[in-house]
Amino acid sequence: MWQSEPTDFAIDVPPGRRVCAAGVDLCDVGKLGRAVARTGGGLARRVFDDRERGACADPTATAFLFGVKESVIKLLGGLPAGGAFRDIHVDDCRVTLTGRLAGCAEGHPIFAGGTPLPDAGIVLCWALATEEVAC
Repeated sequence: MWQSEPTDFAIDVPPGRRVCAAGVDLCDVGKLGRAVARTGGGLARRVFDDRERGACADPTATAFLFGVKESVIKLLGGLPAGGAFRDIHVDDCRVTLTGRLAGCAEGHPIFAGGTPLPDAGIVLCWALATEEVAC
């Protein structure tokens, strides 16, 4: 049986909001780093905006950004026709959708996070669409 050391983390939802949709992804830091290197930066240009590419010098940050984008796609139920990874912008723990994805989560702000799994070379990422709690 596989066992690991317990990993504690919390997912914070802003006060007065509740989760109405969620997506989760595991991203292999080494595998993604090799794919980015193998494509000479082409993969990074297709997936990340200019600001996000600045963070790609750190392999764990690259995996976090990619994993959050994958989580958003799962939250949406798939990537709509004409949508692209670059239409998902990750800024700290806040996600903004543009292009073909712009209206996909209107009125439901998306928050994201992630945590590296100890000694695994894997980042656990999530994205949560939220809505106001009716009083």
